Amino acid sequence: MIIVLTYGKVFTTSLAETLAVSFPGNVYKSHSLQPFFPRLVQDYESVAKVDISGLHKSVSNYELSKRMDLADRRGEVVTFVSGVRDPIARSLSVAMQLYHELFEEPSDWDNSPELIAKRISQQIVDLWQTETVGYDPKRLLAEATVRFHLTWFQQELATPFGFDVFGTEFDKDRGYTIYTNGNKRLLLFRYESGPAAVERGLSELFQNHNFHLSHANSGDEKHTGSIYRELRKCFKMPRATLETIYANPSVTQFYTDEEIRLAVDCWAEDPSPLDVRSVGQLEQTDVTAVKSAQIVKFKATVVIPLFNNAAFIGELLDSIFSQWLPELELLVVDDASTDTGLDIVMQKLATRPDIASTILSHETNCVHATLADIATHARGQIIIQADSDDIMLPGRIEKTLKTFDDNPLCRLVTSNALMISETGIPIGMFDIDPQALVVKRPDDTVRKWGSWWIGATSAFHRSVLTAFETVDPELCPYGFDLLSPLRATLIGTHHHLAEPLVAWRQHRKNSHRLAGTFSNQLQHQERNFAIELMALAQRIRDVEWIRKTRYCVTPEIIEDALNLSQDLFFQKFEIWSRVRNKMAATANGVALNSDGQVGLKPPPGIPAIMTVLPGHKYQMRGGSPISNALATWRGFHTPEEKHIWTSRYAAVALRISSPDVKVLAITLGGSLFFPLQKVSISINFGKPTEVQPPQVGQEVFHIPLDQDSLGSMPWGKDLVVLTIFVPGADAPVNRNPDHPDARVLGVALFALEPVTHLGGLECAE
Repeated sequence: MIIVLTYGKVFTTSLAETLAVSFPGNVYKSHSLQPFFPRLVQDYESVAKVDISGLHKSVSNYELSKRMDLADRRGEVVTFVSGVRDPIARSLSVAMQLYHELFEEPSDWDNSPELIAKRISQQIVDLWQTETVGYDPKRLLAEATVRFHLTWFQQELATPFGFDVFGTEFDKDRGYTIYTNGNKRLLLFRYESGPAAVERGLSELFQNHNFHLSHANSGDEKHTGSIYRELRKCFKMPRATLETIYANPSVTQFYTDEEIRLAVDCWAEDPSPLDVRSVGQLEQTDVTAVKSAQIVKFKATVVIPLFNNAAFIGELLDSIFSQWLPELELLVVDDASTDTGLDIVMQKLATRPDIASTILSHETNCVHATLADIATHARGQIIIQADSDDIMLPGRIEKTLKTFDDNPLCRLVTSNALMISETGIPIGMFDIDPQALVVKRPDDTVRKWGSWWIGATSAFHRSVLTAFETVDPELCPYGFDLLSPLRATLIGTHHHLAEPLVAWRQHRKNSHRLAGTFSNQLQHQERNFAIELMALAQRIRDVEWIRKTRYCVTPEIIEDALNLSQDLFFQKFEIWSRVRNKMAATANGVALNSDGQVGLKPPPGIPAIMTVLPGHKYQMRGGSPISNALATWRGFHTPEEKHIWTSRYAAVALRISSPDVKVLAITLGGSLFFPLQKVSISINFGKPTEVQPPQVGQEVFHIPLDQDSLGSMPWGKDLVVLTIFVPGADAPVNRNPDHPDARVLGVALFALEPVTHLGGLECAE
């Protein structure tokens, strides 16, 4: 089976006709197999005033999808043939291809080809430069058509079929490269290398066949040919915009620096700054300038859904602004708040003119409809969620973006979280036994789907929204985090980080508490189970949608994910039905009071926070005040005779009231059961200090305490949060069956001492 899969005006017709001669009945062609572009065509079809049946047919894949299903079942080799072309030249050509559908105007009948070309040139420049805002099906389709080059290869070839288009070097000299992934293979050629490159690539793919690429469907030969010729003559764009376009990986992967320079010079309306140099010389400053132009496109959007959190939104914004990067934008969606939260946002933004932001305010509370706002207004490829009552811990943005950069198939990043009280006091690590992991199978995510911290720490690729059917807020009224993990693993991978990147505030109006999580009242339980049931139904719809659209990295896991989702739906349906029946039998449970809080589980209390004074060495003896205080914190075990064990991750808040303290001297030891890896120790989530405790005995490590940085966190200047992370921690029972201890033991803490001066001490690096 052969599929000519190109994004328009790249030898599509010629290839299909040439291959059909040698392989009759086995050659198919399409411009888009994934749902994004066909959906835009379908939306436009409902309002179009011209005939777009030809355009609709070019992206209708019903027969092709059936044939691909058959090939998958048979294990048949599927060959894709596709091509890359200069993005500007291609956008001009495809504009002529879709002239009647998208670009023609009534006045064109009376105008010359030159005037028509100038008008269309201005339209194309605008489509490249200006993001579509709002719902305009024609404009959205035209913009996607013109810009398709920048996303097409990842969306159509790399993600769904696993071709390593960007990780494997493209052979620019030969003009083509062949990629393989299991029983699928891809010939990717460069249009500018001409028919000869295509013919050589086909001959390499299909031994003992000779190919001669026919010349069909030329733009110059159509009745719009005169307009096309004038368009190529008059088209010009600002150099900065062109540099942004040509700095995109979908261009740099396939063209040399010299070819890119010449292309930019060809289409630029302003003179080249390189004219004084010899041809082909690109200095480092110019390369940097080209790369910096990508900032305009926004790498990520930080999204803050805001509803009546005036008490907290200021602290969140401060935590975001302290780690802001120029390639970010901010999107704040106020969901009909009745307090002053939005005023605080505007006041904070007034102090940061460097931050690009979009502010929305709903007249009525929309809850899940915020997803539509993100899809419409967020310009970044990565969506970083920031709940308005939480705080970003230092480094969250940088570490999140690095995870996406290092893993091209990553579609969701989540992390551990530090829980804080309503007033911002640390109350412990959420997960004391975290493991950094990559979830690749949807069924793994389905089993964990109820992990209710995911939303607070989520950052997802926008395809987690756009690759699926729009969520109906009435059918799924709560928490995109109930859907995003499964969606991410259907079209890529979900990366969970062990370290905490968010301070997750616990208070009585947490959305999961108001939804009835942990409640002992029937009406709350029924509401909570109903929400879970609706989310499970949506998950089934998501799997069905991906199966239909074929936008899946590993299609063989679709059936497993669907079967498991259906099983979980029926299990939850049975639980919900029983609770519903009990409610009817008990006259609908217990009435709520005016605050609606009866039966809702309150947030956790604050563990013991002990003041540690300089000049005192606090020994972790069994029953000592310091060890008893630490034992109330998640991540610390019951004190033993001379020490207290941590879990894999432990966090504790200590009160250090003396401004003279410069160092925390911490005495640590390892385990007899297994050798320790390095231990990472941090104060207030600053730069961690790595130490290597001995496996036998004890050793003192000196952790710097930067007094100047204290007070930057919401818990104030006197409190510091000490975190101890032991990535290689393990349970002794896994190492030695003779010691049936099921605890995960990290490191043994023997003592800590605040030190006011370093003296001859050396701080651990």
